[in-house]
Amino acid sequence: MCACPPGDCPDIWTTETNNGATVVMEVGQWIALALPGPSIAVTASSNEPSVLKLVGQDRHGNFGRGDTVYMSFNAVKAGSAQLTFGYQDCDAASAGRCSYVVNVRVVQFPKTAVPTVSLDDSPTPAIELRVGQSARFGGCCEYSVEELNATIDQPSVVQWAVEPFVTLQGVIEGAITAASPGTAHVHGVYCRQTSGSSCPSVWSLTVVVT
Repeated sequence: MCACPPGDCPDIWTTETNNGATVVMEVGQWIALALPGPSIAVTASSNEPSVLKLVGQDRHGNFGRGDTVYMSFNAVKAGSAQLTFGYQDCDAASAGRCSYVVNVRVVQFPKTAVPTVSLDDSPTPAIELRVGQSARFGGCCEYSVEELNATIDQPSVVQWAVEPFVTLQGVIEGAITAASPGTAHVHGVYCRQTSGSSCPSVWSLTVVVT
């Protein structure tokens, strides 16, 4: 059985309901923009093709979304781009949207020296890095990037590799790089404090750099 091509099985799907939205992707990931109507000619573009590159011709399929026409982009390097997708011929008086745009920020995560650390673990285990190595960590969806309010107590020892967290498909992700020998702690809010919540109010990741 052949694997699904990334243009047909992208990491992110968008439709006209995402008009004006901003999404975050990693370098190497794929995003598809879709509209109803497989028999209607469409056009797609990226205002920064060096960041997000249009790959292939328009595609047609169902994929549980009804009859759909879509085009796919590949994230080539870190940066920002605006993607536009729409029908070549469209009646402005029609009920549906003729075109839509999606704003995309592409981030580059470093190669990591340790397996991804989960902030959902309590207590969060300490990690050891050599100078120049990186670690990636994240958690699920109990909070937003803004709610994390993450800080590093010794920025001369450990620095953010991605500033400081991003949300990738509903999951919070972050990365740090070891800058000099020593011990540092990455602190942040763990989750919303709601009535009856049993989760801790803060998390702390200890990083030992040699």
